[in-house]
Amino acid sequence: EELEDAAELDEEEGEEEELEEEEDSEELEDAAELDEEDGEEEEFEEEEDSEELEDAAELDEEEGEEEEPEVEEDSEELEDAAELDEEEGEEEEPEEEEDSEEPAGDPQRDLFGEPVMDDGEPADAGEREVVLEPQPAPELAGDLLIKAGCLFLERERVAVSMLQRGFDLTFDQSCHLLDELQEQGLIGPYMGGKSREILMSREEWLALADGS
Repeated sequence: EELEDAAELDEEEGEEEELEEEEDSEELEDAAELDEEDGEEEEFEEEEDSEELEDAAELDEEEGEEEEPEVEEDSEELEDAAELDEEEGEEEEPEEEEDSEEPAGDPQRDLFGEPVMDDGEPADAGEREVVLEPQPAPELAGDLLIKAGCLFLERERVAVSMLQRGFDLTFDQSCHLLDELQEQGLIGPYMGGKSREILMSREEWLALADGS
């Protein structure tokens, strides 16, 4: 009986040891599973970190691409501004030349207050006929008459405005000078809106002036 009791005790102790071993193995398996889960979580976190880094790199590239067009646009705007400055400078130069050619002051007007064109006729001469009333003729020096004739011969045209600008005369004085030149035979009569004809050469005019 003692032997049987001892055998039963041994069996019970063996079963307890097996149970303990099974529990130990289960704990080891649980620990291994936990380690695997921790490893998977770490890998997942590493993947998320790498994705965030890639996203940040892509954002940096996109920002760099956006900055490049802005720089190109700024350079294009600077080029456009430079071209505009050049065009404005080119436009200002002809205006300065025109200002230097034309005397300062209001445009010349006839007796009725109408603007006078370069050919000495009113701006609307083609639309209506202007009849000038006779005015008292101011006295003009003989050398001025000769110079006026030479001016018309050089320019090859007759205009009241040429006398006004060239010799600083009033409109009345310029008209009287044209009448004197017509009497001398240098220019033809007034023909409406057309320019007067020049009837002499420079040599003939100078010879006539010397003779007179």
